[in-house]
Amino acid sequence: MSETYLYRQAIPEQAQTDTSSQQRRQLSKLATIDSGSTVTDLGGDPNEITLRGQYRGRYADLMAEELDELFGPANSFDVVPYYSSTGRLRAAGYYALSSMDVGRADPRRASVQTFDGRLTREGTRQSHRRSLHVQPQRVHRTDYGNETRALVSIPSAASKRTWYKRETQERAPVSATETIACEGDQANVDLVDAQTVDLSPPYELVYDVSYEAGGQCDVVLWDDHGRSKIDDTGVPSWQWVFATSHEFCGVPIIDTGNIRIHLDETTGITVDQYTDTTWTTLDLPPTDWHLHDVDITTISPIRIEAHLTFTHNDNSDDSYTLRMLARRGRATTQFTVPSSVSTPTPSGLRDSLAPIADPSVRRPTSQLGLIARKEVRR
Repeated sequence: MSETYLYRQAIPEQAQTDTSSQQRRQLSKLATIDSGSTVTDLGGDPNEITLRGQYRGRYADLMAEELDELFGPANSFDVVPYYSSTGRLRAAGYYALSSMDVGRADPRRASVQTFDGRLTREGTRQSHRRSLHVQPQRVHRTDYGNETRALVSIPSAASKRTWYKRETQERAPVSATETIACEGDQANVDLVDAQTVDLSPPYELVYDVSYEAGGQCDVVLWDDHGRSKIDDTGVPSWQWVFATSHEFCGVPIIDTGNIRIHLDETTGITVDQYTDTTWTTLDLPPTDWHLHDVDITTISPIRIEAHLTFTHNDNSDDSYTLRMLARRGRATTQFTVPSSVSTPTPSGLRDSLAPIADPSVRRPTSQLGLIARKEVRR
């Protein structure tokens, strides 16, 4: 059966009467959604489509919440692709998420959830390119080094790359410094140093990429619901989080594709790294600083930011806060000191996070969007 996708959320084209575990396993690299649904493209505005259907089965309520949060205002998923796995979908393109209603089909049953959403087409691969707006800035302070690179990541599958400045129509070549292996087909990323671009900011990295590959390397925030990523029936069971207001039932896990950072306020921070097709646990140095509070502040396809508060030996009167910035595909995370904090990072806390800490004193301050091809034409 041909599948359609909204971003990385699977939307089956034809109604399903039973949840298919086999189908869900096949989609496990793409999304945490398996469902029964129908998709309706309504007439009227040629740039608007309506998606209506149902999710059914064991995780239907989580699937519905994922879709609801994706359409919510508390994230930076402004434009996402809508496409078919076969490449044959008349309505394929980049869409703005207008509205979404989800709810139980029967108030007594959580296993059947309905959805009804509207999308507005902003362009296609023929009319637009993906664009990463970049304006490197110095961070307030970091205690992990003084490297001056401002690395951004783009899909390794991306082609027709160029740096571009809209105001002057200037261009500059794109040179990758490193390729990082990530979990999933077409998920590897190329790192590019935005600090070396021979253009005055702001500028953007313009590239072409398939609808599918464009999202495979994006950073993900999970709610693990206190269970393994694959449940006892072999089905993916973690919930994808798109809203900063999300009420976590389990541990927040930031997944860059190369590292997974488990932010557990009970047991502390643990990290897994993707190497040679498997995930292995990194050994972080022990510390007497305890993770006390996790405040997720930004969720987007290319970065997740959080304020992390630590207490010393569980003494709430002796605390320290760090800002955390995790980017897609990266093997390290930027930990910076907020402007309201004047003291250096305590040595025990600093050393514990060092194995995953980014030594750069700059951040690219990037945002993912679209640019019309006619704007980039020579």
